[in-house]
Amino acid sequence: MALFGVPTAHEDDPVRAIKASREIHDVVSSLSSEFEKRIGKALCMHTGICTGLVVTGEVNLEKGTHGVLGDTINTAARLSGLAKPGEVVISPDTYYQSEGYFNFEALDPTIVKGKAEPIKPYRVISPKDDPTKTHRLSGNEGRAHWP
Repeated sequence: MALFGVPTAHEDDPVRAIKASREIHDVVSSLSSEFEKRIGKALCMHTGICTGLVVTGEVNLEKGTHGVLGDTINTAARLSGLAKPGEVVISPDTYYQSEGYFNFEALDPTIVKGKAEPIKPYRVISPKDDPTKTHRLSGNEGRAHWP
């Protein structure tokens, strides 16, 4: 598990997460034939990425312990379970914040454990040849309400 934005968040953390996962997939794929010779099975990855709030607790690198929890982590795990070997499957929020950088395939809405409503996951296909930066606001920005 990797957390992007902890301890410092970046505007492009969803894009960074997808790029990092694709790089890890490439490394694992390049090592797969060597491991297949040794253990008789291919080495492969499948990844789920979800963008959202994560609650962090104590981190102790010496003990290898960390306290993180939240719906975002649970949803990422469920998306990882949906991904086939070699695939990166992302949440709608991750898609929304990274669609200018990658080509995606929309998957059928899926019910996952812990969610009352189906989510619409996306499969990462490839980086775009000519990425466009899209800055999106969420929440109530731009909608001032005065007393």
